This record gives sequence, structure tokens and C-alpha cells, in this order.
Amino acid sequence: RQQGGGAFVEIASVTTVTTFTDSGRLAGATFTYRARAANTAGSSAYSALVTVTMPAAVAGAPSSGQRLWLRADVGVATDATGAVTTWYDQSGQQKDATQLIPAARPDLVSAAANGKPVVRFDGAGRSLDVAPFMTGATAGELLVIIKIPAFGTRNDGLWSLGGADGALTELRDGINTFTEDFGRTSRGPTGAPLSSPINYLIYNVSADSATWTLRLNGVVQSASSQAGAAFNTTPVLGRGAANANLQGDIAEVIAYDRVLSDREREDVSVYLNEKYGLNLRDRFGAYRDFNGDGLTDDVDRALGFDPYNLDLDGDGIGNAVERTNGTDPFKADTDGDGVPDGLDVYPLDPTRSGFPPAVPGDLTPPIITLTHPTNALPLP
Repeated sequence: RQQGGGAFVEIASVTTVTTFTDSGRLAGATFTYRARAANTAGSSAYSALVTVTMPAAVAGAPSSGQRLWLRADVGVATDATGAVTTWYDQSGQQKDATQLIPAARPDLVSAAANGKPVVRFDGAGRSLDVAPFMTGATAGELLVIIKIPAFGTRNDGLWSLGGADGALTELRDGINTFTEDFGRTSRGPTGAPLSSPINYLIYNVSADSATWTLRLNGVVQSASSQAGAAFNTTPVLGRGAANANLQGDIAEVIAYDRVLSDREREDVSVYLNEKYGLNLRDRFGAYRDFNGDGLTDDVDRALGFDPYNLDLDGDGIGNAVERTNGTDPFKADTDGDGVPDGLDVYPLDPTRSGFPPAVPGDLTPPIITLTHPTNALPLP
């Protein structure tokens, strides 16, 4: 393998198969491959070169502490029937999800979530074994795009990633709820979901040595204190507590060995929302400035501005700049003199809108009036 313009380096020698998978490559990097055959008589010439550029890293998903990143739109290998044999980890940690048994493989379904593919589990024994990805972690955060169409009518085992017996949807005390063990040693109910999982949603769990929190679509669903985080050493997707299987879709899984900051969590959530068309823009805005006006989306909303429109009145001046200048961001001609603010030299004075005409030969120097600070002393 050759990376960029470097030298070729031998990365594998196989003897009983004619295929090789080179996983865990860096996002955005370009690699060139060549191969040759060998037997007792010697080696052949090298094959023709094959070059591939890995998908670029996605803005919004921090790489620090990332332990797993499964994307149904990148790095999924299937068999002849379209069932998933390997779901390659995009974090660079090479913690791939695999299924060796053909009958237990979930399907890769194209254009299912906002035009993006998903991995679909049938609820009848299909699952993926994941290489241990949280070994040694004392904290963690998990974000998953998931859909459970039959939620409330059956018990679905989502996964086995935590320190107990796995995640499960079930009826508890008359309420259909999630019971989750990612990052903790027990599994308990989390209340009636604030967002329905029969539609695609952002399922987000964070855990450290003191706290555990479940969020659905950016809103806290359940939170509790705890003494120490725990994770599964034989993780599985599609099968959870009570050996129940998932009947539903998983489009993306991102896991970290730390709890994300509020800003990082918002960044990842915004990325997932925009990618999968979840219509959750109003849920995220404490840090994001979508329209680039210098104000966060939440501040825009508090001021009555549209966080997705930089210039509400179309006068050529941004909303935040108009607020600073004292002009009306909702009115293209603040002073009502018939000249839009963006063209009006005096947008707050209805008696004038432009500079006086130039007088040929007029060399009168300008007069500078100092208004602030009032106690300043001009230098000679």
C-alpha cells in the first residue's frame, strides 16, 4: 500500500484466500494498492495500481476519544443477498461489526432514512458482533440514529453495550419505555419516550463515574446518579436484554470514551439532524450560528430573528449588524425615505439619504468632532 506519494509498504500476505480487507484507514487520505501472486516457482509482476480516497472527516463529529463510528452510508460489506457481513468502523480504531452466520445477518436497505441507507434488523435473530470498543473506558457517550416501528407492541432488544444485560424496550408499570445499561451496571426504566421511536431519532446516552443521562432528540429523557461506569466486553448490535432482538433500523452509531461537552454534543446532533432530515433544528442552537450573523440560533430566536435567514428584510444588511446600527432588521427602509437601508448613507434620517454632491475645486478640509469619551483631550 502507498499513502499519498510515499513508498509502497507491504501490509499483508494471504495464502488460502484471494481477498484482503484493509480497514481503519484515515478519513480523507488517499491510498494506492498493488498485489502480486506467488507460488513455489516465484512471484508474478505487480498488478495494475488501484487508488482510493477515503471519505473526508465529517464536520461536527469530534475525533478526540472516539471509539466507534459505524455509518450505513460508508464501509458496509454485504453478501450476494444484500445482507451485512461486515460493518467497518470509521473511527480508525478498527472495531468492526461482523456476522459470520448467513442466516443471522441484517440487511442493508438503501434510501431508507432521508435518502440514506440503514442496517435493518428483522427482530428474529439477526445481529452484529462488534469488536470490544470500550475496553478500559471509565466514561462514555453513545449517539445512534435508530427507528423502532413496532415500539409499544413488542419487546425489542436494541444492543448489548453496557455493564448489565443490554438495552430493551418493554412495558414497565403500564408504560412502554426504554431500559438501557450503556455506561452502567443495571438496567432500569426511563419513562414514556418524549420522542416516538417509531420514527428515526437521535438516541443519546452519556455516562461517567457519577452521572448517567439518556437524551432523545436532544432532550433529556432520564438522568440519575451512579457510582462508576461499566461497558460490555462482548458488544452486540441488534440483540439486547432477555435475548430479545431488534425489529428496526440503525443508520449510524458513534461512541466515545468520554462524556462530550454541551457544545460537542450539539455539533454531533446537528450533523445527524441535517444528514437524516429529522427536522430538529429548533432543538439545537445554544452554540450554532446557522445563518452566520454572529448570533447563536437561540439568541436569534429570542430576538425574534429567523436563525436561518441572515437578512430578514432583504436590504443587504445582516440582522445582527442592523441591531448594532440601530436600524430595523424587519424593515428594509427604516427611516421611510424611499431608500433601502443598504443604500442609505443616513438610514435613520428621513431628510437625507446620500452625501452632498461633490464641488469641483472644493479643498475645504473635513471637520472631525470627537463625541466619546467626553473628557478626552485632543493631541496637537
